[in-house]
Amino acid sequence: MSLLIIILGLITERFLGELKLYRRFDWFATGTQVTLKTFKKWPALNSGAAVVALLLIIALISALLFHALYKLSPLLWFVAAGIALVYSLGPKTFYDDAKTFSRAFEAGDTQAAYHHAQELFDRPLTEDESRHIMRSSVEALLVAANDRLFGTLFWFIVAGPVGALMYRLSSHLAHWAEHHPHREEDEAFVVTAEKVHFFMKWAPTHLLALSYGLAGNFSHSLAQCRVINARTCSQWKNSHDQIIICAGLGALGKDAESLDEYQPENIGAALALIRRSAVLWLMATALLTLAGILS
Repeated sequence: MSLLIIILGLITERFLGELKLYRRFDWFATGTQVTLKTFKKWPALNSGAAVVALLLIIALISALLFHALYKLSPLLWFVAAGIALVYSLGPKTFYDDAKTFSRAFEAGDTQAAYHHAQELFDRPLTEDESRHIMRSSVEALLVAANDRLFGTLFWFIVAGPVGALMYRLSSHLAHWAEHHPHREEDEAFVVTAEKVHFFMKWAPTHLLALSYGLAGNFSHSLAQCRVINARTCSQWKNSHDQIIICAGLGALGKDAESLDEYQPENIGAALALIRRSAVLWLMATALLTLAGILS
């Protein structure tokens, strides 16, 4: 059943176009602010506990709701789980953003490509990334696929719709914490939010790195991953992105220097690698379903 929901969810994501208007997370931002203010009323409580409390409350309510739906009707659970998966893949549509991004490069519109690279990274580009827009663009695609697509799919496979929702909410929480206007004042909250998402990204990141290798040049991908050391991953919260970038570039048979030339076909190659990796994940899910490990 999980495999069918994933296939239908990916088809919906691919063909229904822009779903951002229907995948809003304003309610979660409001809930986060209310929870943080509530915990601040008790100085004895660490504000980091607000992160855990918020996610646990939502997880518990969601689990109870899906359990009740399944008891009422498995069909209702199936529909609700599909909606939850599509919702958790948002708010932005990865395929549409990637397609627009690719067209900008094919048209030679570097300004548009620069803008879309920031959209995919979900942050402004650094000075170095701006100077090497082709390299940054390929890296942005590889990283965004992990954040927006594969991470959600992994947690849906492991923990159902509740898992997918928790992954997406942890992502939003980490992003909100990163841009929190009072980071120093709420340091415990910020660090906990980032670490929770770091934990939830660990398994899908390493599985996707392996998938990139299997779907591309495995030996080169493995060699590139060995480059990762304390220098390249000096900040723990960025280490997942570094793993994905090294594995992805290696799978493409590229390195950072070889991507400095303006070659739009590199974008198409990155998208093809992501599609092949998605097929591998679907095949693995199908095998686990046939083996009775997944329902």
